[in-house]
Amino acid sequence: MFHAPEIIAADVDWQAVYEEMRAQTIQGLVMDILPELPCTDDLKKLWRSECFQMVKNGIRLRYEQAEFLSILEKQEIPYVVLKGTAAAMYYPNPMLRGMGDVDVYVPYRYHAELTRMLTENGYAQLKDKEDYVRHREFEKNAVEFEVHRAYAFVNSKKEKEYIDGLLEKCCNGEVKADRAEQGATVFYFPPKDINGIVLLEHIGHHLYSGLGFRQIIDWMMYVSTSLGDVEWEHFQPMAARAGLETLAKTVTKMCVKYLGLELKFEWCMDADDALADEVLSFLFENGNFGRKMLHENIVAKTENHFRKSGNIFATLQATGEFNWKLYKKHRWLKPFAGLYQIGRYTRQVVTNPGVIKSFRKGTAEGKKRFEVLERLGIVNNDGASDGE
Repeated sequence: MFHAPEIIAADVDWQAVYEEMRAQTIQGLVMDILPELPCTDDLKKLWRSECFQMVKNGIRLRYEQAEFLSILEKQEIPYVVLKGTAAAMYYPNPMLRGMGDVDVYVPYRYHAELTRMLTENGYAQLKDKEDYVRHREFEKNAVEFEVHRAYAFVNSKKEKEYIDGLLEKCCNGEVKADRAEQGATVFYFPPKDINGIVLLEHIGHHLYSGLGFRQIIDWMMYVSTSLGDVEWEHFQPMAARAGLETLAKTVTKMCVKYLGLELKFEWCMDADDALADEVLSFLFENGNFGRKMLHENIVAKTENHFRKSGNIFATLQATGEFNWKLYKKHRWLKPFAGLYQIGRYTRQVVTNPGVIKSFRKGTAEGKKRFEVLERLGIVNNDGASDGE
């Protein structure tokens, strides 16, 4: 259970705290300590309602996850759950971890069979994502399910293959997957060390598309329960091989400095203070998955793509291929995707004069973000795109 701090500054703006936590989809974390907080009764009532809604959504998602996984298990299709409930288990109260969708890793050789089975059981495949190389998306009862054939996104091809190889081993029996029970929900997830790599990689991925506090708190809860100095000796070679060691140390030190993570270890304390501060600043600027600065983040990602490719036409082409829905249906339009993106940018400028200011801000943000990514050691060098 979380505990309210013994000393709370008298000038705390609790309305601002609530709004920030809501923007980051972590407002449910205070449910157990809400009666102790010195905020107004009206705010407590509103906040309590949000907490109960988050718990209700979590229960519904867990039920839908169980129904989804039962199909895989009946067909003896191996899987491991990623993030979500596999991250919530490190929380003092797993029900207070906000839930979005359900992510599972399934070896690619089972994807055709699984797609058929899901379709027969009423799961709709989301058409816009059919050509996405990392996963397929399905939806049922307003819950989305991402079935990954590949999970890793950041760093070199070799490092991504190493991470995905760890998940493959969990499914083929080379490494024993762990089994979790959360209420009526039972599922398999990666063992502790591999699960830590998954959570770190998730942070690295969202440093491209918009990082939120939820990913950071997932990691903080994992460290608090599972990664002391002794465990780090075993985890460190894995993090280094995955290209995530600097990220692990930096984010952990930020949690120690600013988020109340108890310092029961020393392995992160040689991390760069200034870089930890940059990550914290990025969190507040972007909000949940980058929604605070959505347009600026789109431009920033385009800027990063250009920095990696060095070719503005390749950048426009890649961006256009992701954004143009008509191209997804008619592949012969591929040569015109770059022109589509130019037209899209032009329309945005004409219809919204404020876009120019956002473009300038986004360009500056892109430069800043790229520099931070380089210092964290997680620059995506293979040109993989998450879309812009």
